[in-house]
Amino acid sequence: MKRTAQPCRSPSTSCPPSAARSPRCARAAAFPPPAPPAPPLEPPQIPELLAAWHIGPNGRFTETWGRRPLIIWCFALMAIPLFILGFVPSAPVGVMVACFCAYALFSGGPSILEWAYPSELFPTNVRASAVGITTAASRIGAALGTFGLPFAQDAWGIGPTMVLAGVVTAAGFLLCLLMAEETRGVTLAHAGGEKEALPEPAPAREVV
Repeated sequence: MKRTAQPCRSPSTSCPPSAARSPRCARAAAFPPPAPPAPPLEPPQIPELLAAWHIGPNGRFTETWGRRPLIIWCFALMAIPLFILGFVPSAPVGVMVACFCAYALFSGGPSILEWAYPSELFPTNVRASAVGITTAASRIGAALGTFGLPFAQDAWGIGPTMVLAGVVTAAGFLLCLLMAEETRGVTLAHAGGEKEALPEPAPAREVV
């Protein structure tokens, strides 16, 4: 019985030993197929990129503008697109994408302050516990918002769900407006309400 060389089943798989000298297998090994092109950027990915990009400028604004105005204005500007989506749920696709992009853009301020601001507001003896509690509370809120949003949309619809999200964001704006303190340019002891320890004077040197 005459044996024939077996062709390669795919360029990515190795040729069987009986077909190692096949010209087709040799060409496939020398010239692998090009990688498939990357998928185009979809609209749901744009808000995530804006949120990631805005973290850098917000890190600069915390030192030049201050913590209090940054978190107040970010909460106020985050509530506006949510109320637009809530009161106009049948808006055009372009308006909806713009609202989501605006929300993602302005949410970078509270995101960057989540790590720096609590550590400056609490005194030293409770700072570690307070930062841990605030970080855990923010993660719990993020999880509830992520997993609860589909259920709220199914039960109430997109309009009331976005209005509820806007109300929660507006409540955060009012809370920051009434209680947020400015900690830029002060020491941790002063920001946490502690008495700053004055340096002890150097002992006087005796003149012989």
